[in-house]
Amino acid sequence: MSIAAVIGLSLLVPGLARAVRRFPPQGRRSPAGLVAAVLVVAGVLGPNGVAAATDPALTDPALTDAPIRVPLTGTGTGEPDHLTATLSKPQGAGPFPAVVLLHGCGGLRSNGAHWRAFFTRLGMATLVLDSFTARGIKEICTAPGRINGRTRVLDAYAALDTLAAQPFIRADRILVMGFSHGAGIALDAVSERRLRLRGPAPARFRAAMALYPGCGSNQRLADRYRAPVLILSGEADDWSPAEACRTLEQRHPGQISLKVYPEALHAFDIVERPRTVLPHVLNKNSPTGKGATVGGNAAALAAAQTDVTAFVTQQVMP
Repeated sequence: MSIAAVIGLSLLVPGLARAVRRFPPQGRRSPAGLVAAVLVVAGVLGPNGVAAATDPALTDPALTDAPIRVPLTGTGTGEPDHLTATLSKPQGAGPFPAVVLLHGCGGLRSNGAHWRAFFTRLGMATLVLDSFTARGIKEICTAPGRINGRTRVLDAYAALDTLAAQPFIRADRILVMGFSHGAGIALDAVSERRLRLRGPAPARFRAAMALYPGCGSNQRLADRYRAPVLILSGEADDWSPAEACRTLEQRHPGQISLKVYPEALHAFDIVERPRTVLPHVLNKNSPTGKGATVGGNAAALAAAQTDVTAFVTQQVMP
């Protein structure tokens, strides 16, 4: 990475510009040493020179990407003081509308990178949040009690606040999108029940997009939603059935919009993933309580991208 690239990153990473000033390029320090020292001071690299959690799946030259820390406040005993994320924005000064991406029970997957590129092409910034690595969690598909929904909603709000503080972000045009377990969190993040956790905080998610969420819990069915919601489900999903989301849409007409894609399984947007049976994941919709089928579906993804484009245009482009 060149010195110019480090200066460019200062637009994205808080504290990086200050770090550049602390290490002027004159003197004995080599350019490579300068870059490393600046990144350590700014928090992009750890003291051992290892990068913060970045998503290497995307190498689109049109993107400006940087690892970023998402501070957590009021965390309990044993909780980290920050989470890691990848912040991406289109080229230019902005300000840009933005979206927070929330992973599923298996942690970060390739769909996060794919949607990141998609939103960048729409002229939006993205923050891909990692709720697991800082907590030492690998997955919660087989043991969901390792982290609860309330904690993940607070993670989403922390990401919202981090984005809203960036000078190149339109703080009133931030959306949230989640996948599977993260999709349920996206619903909760705009629910009246969870918004009480925000108190007087000014930032709010303008809208939510949920890909194959679990819609059938009594709390979600009974809740009120304070922002527009788009749900994208697969008709063949045996882990998060679309029928429960139809019920949720019927209970909130005009507030929740549901799109269901024929023959699509859970995780249909991971198009490179073949149809796979996961025998050990917990599934309350299975007769045995375990097991689910996942797999990509290119046609469903293309339709979902069309539906998301229309929804986003309506919500953030005016």
